[in-house]
Amino acid sequence: MKKITFINLLVLLFSFSINSSFAQKHTETAYEKKVNEIKSRYVKEIIQIKLAGGRPSDFKFLENRMKKELKSAERLKTTVDFQRERQKKLEEEQKQAKEKYEQSDLGIIIKEVKYSFEKWAQKGEFEKQEDFYNRLKNQSKEKFQFFCVSEIEKKVEYWSGSGDIFSYNSEKEFFPMSFEAGNQKWETNVNVPIDEAKNFKNNWGWDIDNFGIVNNNLFPTIILLEYRGKVYKKLTVTLKGLTDIRIPFDKLGINNEFLNGYIFNYAIDKKEVEKRKEQKKEEQRIVYNKKLVSTLNAYNEELLKNPRNGRKHQIAKIQEIPKEEKYIEEAFRKKLRELNSKKGDALRTIENAFIDDQLNYEWRFNSPKEFMEAYKKGIPALKDILKKKKRNK
Repeated sequence: MKKITFINLLVLLFSFSINSSFAQKHTETAYEKKVNEIKSRYVKEIIQIKLAGGRPSDFKFLENRMKKELKSAERLKTTVDFQRERQKKLEEEQKQAKEKYEQSDLGIIIKEVKYSFEKWAQKGEFEKQEDFYNRLKNQSKEKFQFFCVSEIEKKVEYWSGSGDIFSYNSEKEFFPMSFEAGNQKWETNVNVPIDEAKNFKNNWGWDIDNFGIVNNNLFPTIILLEYRGKVYKKLTVTLKGLTDIRIPFDKLGINNEFLNGYIFNYAIDKKEVEKRKEQKKEEQRIVYNKKLVSTLNAYNEELLKNPRNGRKHQIAKIQEIPKEEKYIEEAFRKKLRELNSKKGDALRTIENAFIDDQLNYEWRFNSPKEFMEAYKKGIPALKDILKKKKRNK
């Protein structure tokens, strides 16, 4: 039997306090007055028993007596009391539903999208009103789509689910399978020929091609079954209540005349966002490749102006950032470090070559200065000068 303690009784009284709190906004009914009178009286009794070192049995006795009095008080209930109880229950249900929604995937996504969009849509301190207006007019949809996709993908990144395969039906040649996440579960049958069923069961895997929403939480809409490193089948999930991820802009409670009535659809709009990302990525790749070429040309120009570079040594062409590169900026920095390293190698090569050439040619000139004047013109020019000197002797 559960022991009744001081704390248990206070919690019980507190629950009655919550249930009658609605009355504080209105005139108390006879029932509410009686409940509050009982509550006040028993709070005093509970404290007295606690101070006297009361035993669990004392609190149990008190609880039973209090429950009887509260039950008896229910005879005083009128239509007003029943209406208030229904209203209170409705408010509690709405509050719980609101809290549950705010903790759901969709609730969190919309909250973060609202925060990001509001921050972007603020007028800058040094932004003219006309520029601000044009920014909202021309970029609001693009930015809203971008924030929606970004927040959804953050959730997708940490989404976790499980997939199970069960005993093979050899007569009808299919595997029962299930996919589960949270309190949602989808079951299906997957046809697999009997001659490859055993290998399939031991080597299958799965991935997700697209997500939707069910009960405000993420769940796959398309599952890719993988076998031997390839997509074996594409499964379209048919789960009750599963829909595309849609975010109505009006639900954010933000004033923006250019997005009134607009509804973001992840299945459709993410393609547009990805296309813009690829375009920006390609533009970035072209800009960075031009910077690499410009840097290479500047380094080579610097090397050619070096008076000790008689052999006119230059850095060889560097490979550009390829289209398939995923991280353009990181690749650019890596190639820039590579260029700097090659420049250092080139300077060392030039210095070593100069030392050799100095030993081989400087003694043939009247002075080191004369040698340097000839050397900086390049080895072919230097040799021509030496030939002329020899003929003039």
